[in-house]
Amino acid sequence: MKQQARGSFALAVGSMMPVLIATQPAQAQTSAITGIEIIETLTGAEVFLQTTTTQALEISTTQSGNTLITEITNAQLRLPEGQPLQQTSFSNTIESVEVFQATENSVQIQITGMNALPEISTDLTIDGLFLRAQGSEPNRVTDDGTETLELVVTATRTPEDPEDISRSVTIITRDQIVTQAALNQNLGDILGQLVPGFGPTSDRAFTAASLRGRTASILVDGVPLNVNNRDFDRELKTIAPNAIERIEVVRGPSALYGGEATGGIINIITRRAGEERLVTQVELGVDAALGNFEGESFGNFLRYGLSGQENNVDYLVDLSRTSSGAIFDAEGNRIPVIQGNDESETFNILGKVGIALGEQQRLQFSANHYNSKRTTDVISDPIVDAIPGVQKAQALEVGELQFPAGGGPQTDRNTVFNVSYNHADLWGSNVSAQVYYRDNLSRTDPRDRRPRPFGIFQGELNSENWGGRLGVQTPLTPKLSLLWGQTTIKKPPQIHLIFLTPMHLMLAMAKLMYSLNNAL
Repeated sequence: MKQQARGSFALAVGSMMPVLIATQPAQAQTSAITGIEIIETLTGAEVFLQTTTTQALEISTTQSGNTLITEITNAQLRLPEGQPLQQTSFSNTIESVEVFQATENSVQIQITGMNALPEISTDLTIDGLFLRAQGSEPNRVTDDGTETLELVVTATRTPEDPEDISRSVTIITRDQIVTQAALNQNLGDILGQLVPGFGPTSDRAFTAASLRGRTASILVDGVPLNVNNRDFDRELKTIAPNAIERIEVVRGPSALYGGEATGGIINIITRRAGEERLVTQVELGVDAALGNFEGESFGNFLRYGLSGQENNVDYLVDLSRTSSGAIFDAEGNRIPVIQGNDESETFNILGKVGIALGEQQRLQFSANHYNSKRTTDVISDPIVDAIPGVQKAQALEVGELQFPAGGGPQTDRNTVFNVSYNHADLWGSNVSAQVYYRDNLSRTDPRDRRPRPFGIFQGELNSENWGGRLGVQTPLTPKLSLLWGQTTIKKPPQIHLIFLTPMHLMLAMAKLMYSLNNAL
């Protein structure tokens, strides 16, 4: 929006009673609103109404629930399209912004907060009315019962409000994840729908997800999933969406968690029990491809959750199973997919126990196990290469694949054990400590590279590592603090390249060992 000369008054609305914002002397003329511009901001929205004159406007504001109603008298909507403008699901803090003709000579602006009544300020400019709306972030409840804003913890390893971070930040909430997961359980695709600048993988190995074209460091509760050398770029296929509470994405290079963060940091935060004593949840789902209803495309989803809190102990168990069917195009033809999620069976188990050791301390134990195995009986028919012109891939049924020793179906398996401790005030410093263990196996599907070298090829990554992190934030002045500590990671990953003969029977294996000796 272009810069405009602003008037001399602005009033924030926070009272429970109607407030008269400004009153101008009554004029015989009526101001026409000829343009409306609504811009989303990090904490709310900005609304600009372009008018023929601002001298005739009389503005008052009332409230109803989480909605602020700003009424402009002596005004009429005369928009080029002839329609009022409304935007819904506007941001994390503003649910909707609506502008409409309330009476013959009055216009209303209704702004509804997502979590609470928003605050507004208004300015009269030379050519219109400028209004800012600021909503409230969702509240979180800490161990001592106090409420605090949802924070981003990845940018500097210390909790910060998104407004205080100089880089671009996106927070994906639990509600957004649930909405997207109803249609797609692929976490990479979910991020692709919700995170600007995120490039999802292409459903095959060696094609990493990216932020603004560069690789990202991917974490689960602070545990790094990247192995800092040659991996299969399948880190986002190691946890089910139903086990996630929120995802924090910080764009821009960072070395706080080691390598692979030239594009930014993606921190996946797992679910945690609420304040209720006992909560159980059961979910069932069925899906199918629109082009096929004969059974092969049908999939199903089952989830059971249990959580609760008793005195100073909270706990959560979340189990899920997803069975995915085959993929068909709009004409009902089978699509042969390389390194896909079709025809796979996925299990995810998340367990978490937290103990509040007083008002300032918390100890937490968590474990997450993810196992996905894909079994398909089709490959891409090589006869397509011999057909002139542009052809789409065709599925060729070859039956159950037989694997020699050392091979197997496409698999993603990831197990993480994590112990964390936090003391909010230890001799004046905030101390956080973490010890974790991770065991990961990623195996690609077999690929026929003939007549190229290596014949039939399959790759496997087996990574087992453990690490620890100690961070101490010591305040030096009211606005300056020092963050110091130590990070250690041990155990190198192993990458196996499996080469199969054209006869699918004999096996030759070459093993490459990569050692990671430097701490992150």
